[in-house]
Amino acid sequence: MVYTTAQRLCHVYSEWATGDDAWNMQSALPKGAALLGTILSFDKTNVSTMMGDRVTHPLLISLANICMSTQLKSSLNAFVLIALLSVPKFIYKKKHMRGVLEDHLIHECLDIVLCPLKVAAHKGIILSDPVRHSCYCFTPLTSYIVDTPEAMMLAAKFRLNGINTPFWLDWPLSDPSHFLIPEFLHLIHRKFYNHDAKWLICAVSDTEINFQFSVLQVITGFHHFHGGISKLKQVTGRAQHDIQHSIVVVSTDAVPSTMMTAIRALMDFQYLVQSPIIDDIQLTHISTALEEFHVNKDAITDGRFCHGQRGGVIENWYIPKLELMQSIVPSIRNTGVPLQWTADTTKHMHIMEIKDPAHSSNNNNYNPQICRHLDHTNKCCCFDLTMSLLNNMTDLKWQGSDDVGDVNDNIDLDADDDHNDGDVDFDTDVNHDIPDLLTMSKYPRHPHPTTNYFKIAKVLQHREVGTVPVPLHLFIIECTVFHLAYDPSIRNISFDDAAIKFGLPNL
Repeated sequence: MVYTTAQRLCHVYSEWATGDDAWNMQSALPKGAALLGTILSFDKTNVSTMMGDRVTHPLLISLANICMSTQLKSSLNAFVLIALLSVPKFIYKKKHMRGVLEDHLIHECLDIVLCPLKVAAHKGIILSDPVRHSCYCFTPLTSYIVDTPEAMMLAAKFRLNGINTPFWLDWPLSDPSHFLIPEFLHLIHRKFYNHDAKWLICAVSDTEINFQFSVLQVITGFHHFHGGISKLKQVTGRAQHDIQHSIVVVSTDAVPSTMMTAIRALMDFQYLVQSPIIDDIQLTHISTALEEFHVNKDAITDGRFCHGQRGGVIENWYIPKLELMQSIVPSIRNTGVPLQWTADTTKHMHIMEIKDPAHSSNNNNYNPQICRHLDHTNKCCCFDLTMSLLNNMTDLKWQGSDDVGDVNDNIDLDADDDHNDGDVDFDTDVNHDIPDLLTMSKYPRHPHPTTNYFKIAKVLQHREVGTVPVPLHLFIIECTVFHLAYDPSIRNISFDDAAIKFGLPNL
């Protein structure tokens, strides 16, 4: 566990390993065993676009031991598709019975697909780490990223949906009250647009709030709502973020003060829980913000600002996602910050793992073609990775060499005019032999190649005085390299001339 002081007075939560669950699970394992937390994601997604209405349930898997910053980057492929579950259409006449049959089928499929993980969580499995050391590993289920309806189906609470043996029942160290964690995209952002924003639109009026949003100054990087927000359709998570930035400001003077206090407290709560690092003091602030909302929320119902989908006034607070906010603070203590469990990454993985391969198919019999496409892509990635490692062996050998002079003799610091890739623009009057100082390394699935600026800066440090090309683009300070990608209008100027030109008498 992580604390702010040696006295362990304030617990700090960030990654999954900083939560209580990881430590409790590790204590339950045999001595010397390794804990591999399993992350699953399950959500219905459309395969086809405007043809056939094909939908499927992709099951993604990841590892909780992966660093949060790496896991949240979809380009690093921290999530992998392990199963593609079809959505059946039952012919039974009663709708509720069709739902029960569908839930039964999903649990049976999950039980079959996840059986190896459950066996490993029960008996353990010998795996090798990156340095080929054998480890005795256990794989409990630590997180399941799903929306609220899917979470209710998977939990099978009190067996109300007819599921007698849910898939997690024989999975050791796995409890639905812990692995069904709060998820930002649905619990925070969609809840905000479906409820908080609707309350304010009703209180301010459609016309006024649309006008206020339309006259906001355009800011680069943020969506500008020229026609307002009251009639938006297919609102994305990005649009919901941008609405949250301004809605309190544009609504402040048009709603009752008590209602605005409740809305502001709810917004404070939503922003605080999105922090990548949360300690016990911040948890107190989060709980206080939620309590403040509940104290003042009656102003929303008293003003008759809470409406249903059909326009009727709602005078109760039976909102599941609002009630689930009570579980966020205990979840942070158990599994770390909720930011690491966001569905934004898994939604993007649906595009990479499902929709892009489906678009490459002939729009018939999707599942086999998607699997073949992913298999082909995986083999190409492994081949590219192997070739990348082989091609970079020279760089590894160079880093182990102590004779920089020998390397400098074989390096050409000239830069051709054809280089538009951000390399250093060296003067052409310096003559050396050819090779590969400016060669950029390409890695599999990385959109941009990599230039070894440390290597360039180290070589320039050993150049003779007067032979280093100007203007200087590279600076190295201990373990940090600064590369300035610019072409200055003033390449060489004295201190006196600079003081006169820029009006700096004390330079």
